[in-house]
Amino acid sequence: FKFGTALWDTGRKVPVLSPPRTDGLTAWVARGARPIVIDDVTSHPLFQDPAVRGGLQAIAGFPLLRGQQVLGVFTIAFHKPHTFSEDELRALSLLADQAALGIERAQLFEALNRQITQLTTMTRLGHMMTASLDIDEIMRTTLQLVNNTLPVEFGAIFVLDGDQLICKCTIGADAVHFPPIDVRCG
Repeated sequence: FKFGTALWDTGRKVPVLSPPRTDGLTAWVARGARPIVIDDVTSHPLFQDPAVRGGLQAIAGFPLLRGQQVLGVFTIAFHKPHTFSEDELRALSLLADQAALGIERAQLFEALNRQITQLTTMTRLGHMMTASLDIDEIMRTTLQLVNNTLPVEFGAIFVLDGDQLICKCTIGADAVHFPPIDVRCG
């Protein structure tokens, strides 16, 4: 899970009190793909340790589902005593469904943008390769296009010369040329 942000009743947006625990409510909701509603955390096994409660009195977690796939977890917590009503639970469940739909659409949009970027890079690379006969320029441009598409820490192009791979071009923070690599077979 990616760690989110809390929106407090005062309108403040700050990091959540503590990261989700592997044995906590958020993880249980994700694993079970079902809501967990706790009106009194002091009497619930997940919150027996006062340090874990952090002043919480009531909490509910809702899975963000698309079909059977859990995309995330939506939690609501209260520092004051609170009993969740049926209307609140229905509204929170609908909000979780809408959030899941929004997340799914955003993920699809991100995936589509990645594919567009990759196809654009392949097209640019194809144009460049047919427009240039300079091997060094082709290798440099290839690594730059790869880095623009997928920011890498390091990349290299090796060219086979007889029985050896020779490092011809590198990119990245540790861009160094490597000694030839013997690739003789047999």
